[in-house]
Amino acid sequence: MSEGSMLHGQQKQAGIPALLAKARFGVVVRPPYYRWNGEHFDSDRLVGVDSSSIASLSGSIEVVVEGSFVGVVADSLALATDAAKQLQVEWQAVHQAPEKAPDSDQAPCESPLVKPSPSYTHSNHAYGWPSRMRWGHHPSWVIADCRDQQLSVWGQTVTPTALKQDLSRLTALDISQIELYSSDGEHTSHQASGLGRHCGDDAAVDAALMSRAVGGPVAVWLDARYAKDVQALGQAQRISLNADIASSGEIARYHYQQANLTGEVAAVGLLLSGRATIATSSAEATVGEQDTAPFSPYVFRDQYLAARSQPASLSSNSTLMGIQQTFARESFLDEVARESDQDPVALRLRHLDDARGIELIESVAKRAEWQRAFNPSADSLPQDLLRGRGFAYSQLPDREQRVESGVRSAWIADVEVNRITGDVQLTRLVVGQDAGPDVDTDRLQQTLQARVLGEARPLLGQAPSFDEWGDGSCALTKSEYSAGLPTTPSSPSPVEGGVNQTVGEDVLTGAELSPGVAVIANALFDATGLRFRQPPFTANRVRQALEASSTEEAGAHLN
Repeated sequence: MSEGSMLHGQQKQAGIPALLAKARFGVVVRPPYYRWNGEHFDSDRLVGVDSSSIASLSGSIEVVVEGSFVGVVADSLALATDAAKQLQVEWQAVHQAPEKAPDSDQAPCESPLVKPSPSYTHSNHAYGWPSRMRWGHHPSWVIADCRDQQLSVWGQTVTPTALKQDLSRLTALDISQIELYSSDGEHTSHQASGLGRHCGDDAAVDAALMSRAVGGPVAVWLDARYAKDVQALGQAQRISLNADIASSGEIARYHYQQANLTGEVAAVGLLLSGRATIATSSAEATVGEQDTAPFSPYVFRDQYLAARSQPASLSSNSTLMGIQQTFARESFLDEVARESDQDPVALRLRHLDDARGIELIESVAKRAEWQRAFNPSADSLPQDLLRGRGFAYSQLPDREQRVESGVRSAWIADVEVNRITGDVQLTRLVVGQDAGPDVDTDRLQQTLQARVLGEARPLLGQAPSFDEWGDGSCALTKSEYSAGLPTTPSSPSPVEGGVNQTVGEDVLTGAELSPGVAVIANALFDATGLRFRQPPFTANRVRQALEASSTEEAGAHLN
């Protein structure tokens, strides 16, 4: 047995602190410009790297180059960081198409109802899903050891299957030769435990690429500086919907167009290395140009449902796709109901032709005491709080794609919004599911609070040591920086000390989660009057939207 294989065996159950003693430290140098535009990846092209530019630095330093990926590996994080800053890299700028202003997702589009004829009104909206939900759960180390036809990675991921696929394409190793571990050395579950990827996957690919090049374990520090990748990868999914509504309130024509069948984008390091592209057969390419019809539980007189297909060699996350599709569809129907002055639950029931689904929705609405005028009077609430209630429904076919035996799921959520801080608290969740195990709504509520909204904080209180959504970073002290050891927060982060420790992965795999994001978006609109058409619904985004709305209202009063 080789020394590398023996080390792999010894390290499998080791935690991050023990691994750091044997690892070197890596820092990446991203191109000045790199973007995922919704269909393909563009970046400045690497022309050359002048390794002599770091000759003045003392210590063992290696520069890793593959395609347009550049990384620096050294014996300490401080040395690697200094070398990355000092390294002279020449880039050839790509032709950058003018970037479109992002669609406003806080307020309805201008003139959402256009009357094409006396008897019909028209509604048209688009919804997005981010390539990365956030940069990570908390600042931490990600370590990769790629040797002897084996790859082991220690760190945080909520999409292990997608990460393994990226690592397999990067290293040409079979999935069975890749092992993922949590920070404490435990095997990572194969089930996705999040609502989308975060940059823990990008850091893992960076570490693996550098480890493969230097032939030993490499540690990468994941913190809010990876928020740049979140911004660069932008939107993974865009779903456009429009409908014609009769004067009776019936949706006479319904059009659903999904830009991509799968809503996952590969890790930045894989894209920069040039190894992200999979060679496809001509038959696969033909399939990729066709559209496939996603499932919808509703029945309309005239409907068109389409999603761009993909080569069979590209995998997809069916759970994530279901959540994305339901988010767009249920948000749109909520908008149609508000715009046409209909009750959101009544609108769904009107277009359902499924006895089980109708019975479930009516049962959940009765249990939650659904009422449209949910907002209490101003006197009954603190001045800084807004309350809202939302509804969402989904029906997914079973594993054999049989619709009748699939799972129906109806949700009603209550939220409170702090209009000063933007914090959103999911205060009540009523979930009805007509198949599968009973749903633990308390744990499910905690899961959604953490992964869609972030931990709600009181108006007065200690701010968290970092913003889990990427607005800040966790700095290293001078001694820790030199030794390559992370700081230990003085108090546990909201995610570490609360929700994530109590919420098991079974919450995300045992329950039919598709309505989860949509129901919160609809409740947020009910509370604030502002429409959020892309998750996550972080305190920062909600606060900015409320401030912008207040500014517009003040300006309108002055005119």
